[in-house]
Amino acid sequence: DILAGATPKIIKIDAEGSEFAIVQGASRTLLRAQPFIVMEMNSKALARFGHTIEDVRTQMRMRGLGLFVLRQEGTFPTYIPPEVDLCPEKENFNVLFSTFEHLAAVWPEVTA
Repeated sequence: DILAGATPKIIKIDAEGSEFAIVQGASRTLLRAQPFIVMEMNSKALARFGHTIEDVRTQMRMRGLGLFVLRQEGTFPTYIPPEVDLCPEKENFNVLFSTFEHLAAVWPEVTA
């Protein structure tokens, strides 16, 4: 409701395990916010609410967004296909949900 009618350019979701509920409850805002949704993932925190990282990925994929891992050096994010499991080195880690086309628009050395 707070963002009703707004079109954010980027949304950061860090909700200590409630990410799945946010994705479901903010569907209209998330669709308007495309192309960039940064989300902190934590499998233990998600499990406390009965969900998994894969549950969140599926919800985002249903909205047409792919999963990318942000690169510390600022190069083009790494795409993680749906059939590939995430194996994070840290308990908390940030991912980006977007499309190749939108990413290519902000990383000019890459073409979609």
